[in-house]
Amino acid sequence: MEIFRVEVNRSYPGFQATNSRFNLSATRNTQVHIIDPLNNRLFMDFKNIHAIPHMDHMDRNYPIDTMGVVFNTEAHFDDSASPRMVFYIRDNIDRQIKCMATGVHAYAFRDGLENMKGRGQVIVVLKM
Repeated sequence: MEIFRVEVNRSYPGFQATNSRFNLSATRNTQVHIIDPLNNRLFMDFKNIHAIPHMDHMDRNYPIDTMGVVFNTEAHFDDSASPRMVFYIRDNIDRQIKCMATGVHAYAFRDGLENMKGRGQVIVVLKM
């Protein structure tokens, strides 16, 4: 099984990235795993968009504590020759946020790229 792994960074207002301890891995069977690279153990695992547990934004147990964002699921490869991961996250006001990853960076946009005509608010930056 091929694993596509990215390092998760956090962006605060001004978009200054802060390194996280967690990696995000997406496999071809549309699972997303968040791995703690210090011991290479699974931290969190989601299989689809409906599998997101309710998490309070003050809960320190979830991996991304930036604007209440929780990483989620439905990652897939659009083209195996040129991997491009597409997955979705939700924030604490229960909206879906589309996140797209290419070979170098991934960006999450509130309301998705289509609705914002390419000018979405970047709330999370992933660095490959």
